Amino acid sequence: MVLALQAESARLRGVTRTAHRLYQNAARRALEQEFPHHAALIQERDASLLESAGREVEAAVALAQAVTLYRSWGAHAAVARLTRKPDVSDALI
Repeated sequence: MVLALQAESARLRGVTRTAHRLYQNAARRALEQEFPHHAALIQERDASLLESAGREVEAAVALAQAVTLYRSWGAHAAVARLTRKPDVSDALI
């Protein structure tokens, strides 16, 4: 989770490229350590960052990954919340 916190810090400082890289590394590390719920949250945060940077396609992919991870973890409310967003529904097809 240290990488995720570093990503959040970079995001708050406005260093988008660094934040995105840290989110990606944090999600990979969470999966390696078998914490899919952490990886899902990190992907969701990365998607938010990408969306705010105008990178809609990448944001939709990150959200779709978050949905897949939340679904595998059994977080049905999170899946329902995220799949209401049009870009996620399109990316899941």
